[in-house]
Amino acid sequence: MKKGTRGSKVLVLTPVFPPCPQAPAQRISSFVKALIKSRFEVLVLTCSRGSNDVREFSDYDDTLVYDFHYPMFLFASSFVIPSPIVLLLYLFASVIILARKRFDVILASVPAGETAVIGFVLSRVFKIPLLVDIRDMFPPPTDGIVRAHMGIPSKLNDLFSGIFRIFYQNADKLVCVDMSIKRRLVTSGVDVRRVVVIPHGAESSVYKPCRLEDCNRIRSKYELPLEKFIFVYAGALAWYYPVIEVARGLKKILCTSARNDLELLILSHLDYGYEKKIIEKLGLEDSVRFMGPLTVADAAEVLSACDVGLVVYRGEDYWKGMYGSKIFSYMSCKLPILASGPYGSVIDRLIQEHKTGFFVGPPYESNFAKGISFFLNNRNEVKIMGENAREVVKRLYDKKRLGLRFVSLIDELCKRNGL
Repeated sequence: MKKGTRGSKVLVLTPVFPPCPQAPAQRISSFVKALIKSRFEVLVLTCSRGSNDVREFSDYDDTLVYDFHYPMFLFASSFVIPSPIVLLLYLFASVIILARKRFDVILASVPAGETAVIGFVLSRVFKIPLLVDIRDMFPPPTDGIVRAHMGIPSKLNDLFSGIFRIFYQNADKLVCVDMSIKRRLVTSGVDVRRVVVIPHGAESSVYKPCRLEDCNRIRSKYELPLEKFIFVYAGALAWYYPVIEVARGLKKILCTSARNDLELLILSHLDYGYEKKIIEKLGLEDSVRFMGPLTVADAAEVLSACDVGLVVYRGEDYWKGMYGSKIFSYMSCKLPILASGPYGSVIDRLIQEHKTGFFVGPPYESNFAKGISFFLNNRNEVKIMGENAREVVKRLYDKKRLGLRFVSLIDELCKRNGL
């Protein structure tokens, strides 16, 4: 980067930001860290930072972060339909800030729709280049929401799709996580030269394998069984993540083999009362453990002491392009992957190409039982798959490297703006 752009100012509009442990917060935070290290001045507007654990604040000491403290249970609908209240919050705060200080680039983080709307409006009114980072396509494709049973009226979704198509077509740059989103953007009329793919990743310096002698210490610290083989799921508990089917598969193994050396560990920042009741009905209280919410650092430490990471998607074709970010956190900790979803999905291809785990296909109880059995009966392959996984992350999906690619895009926009 040339010296002329350093010190340039970036206004970030994001639904969530650390210490919130959600994946969208971690993605945007990696970009903000890279900007700060490249001596950009960054100001962040967010609806929620979640936890107030001060240990997560050190990376942003030189960054102004304005948190609206909007209740997350109300904000959840923003990932489907933009909220008028959230729109007004962003607009009011942004206008006051931009009236007092000039910014050189606006960065809007999607999937929440409000950030794209306000980013577009501010870009037009104040003549500031706009970069939109699309983690998940917003709005979701109408054909997909019908097949995935999301319950959104198709006509309403078509209306939002048309509006957001205008926003995306007029953004100066769009960043997306995979080629499936890029293809949808280009098909909708976005100039292919404006779309850049920067995938999800993991901070390999944070999510890292523990030494064998540290594993028991970490398990004891978090009251995890020392001798059990632990399958871990870290993420939201939503209808499109059929984690309970993994538990059913686990029960099948326990009933047919009389084993008691397995555990399913579920880490989530959301309430797990409903899922816990199902586990009790299945009689799996001794084999399924819930934990959370945890800070990023604590979650990384727990993952490092587990044996296999779980990525669970439904089987409809709509989910073929989805892979989230948890898979790279597992892989960075040297965990092989047990995954479900439609055959031919990006997760299926990632696992097969790099030999980093076992893909079961649709998330049926019997398929998960087959996957669990594979790992229990192939311990040597488990170790090799884990080593492959760590190497792939360091080579292709390390967030520090991906962050530098993102900085180059901001740098390009600054130079285009005459800086």
